[in-house]
Amino acid sequence: NYRNSGGMSLAIWKAIRISSKITKSFDFEGSMIKNVERFFRSFGAIQKQYFQLQKTNSKSLKILKKIKSFTNDKS
Repeated sequence: NYRNSGGMSLAIWKAIRISSKITKSFDFEGSMIKNVERFFRSFGAIQKQYFQLQKTNSKSLKILKKIKSFTNDKS
């Protein structure tokens, strides 16, 4: 019922105003969803790239390779 009421815009705008008393930046934390990204940009958000690196335990990797080779042998 309240999807188009503007409540989310109001909540974010108030959060920006409150946080502006403490800091000069507001992190929207981004989104891969086009409509959400467009909504965030309407507040003046700037898109920034980020990378995520992950370390895998070599023992876990060996187990995964064994499982993969086992499943490939069955097909």
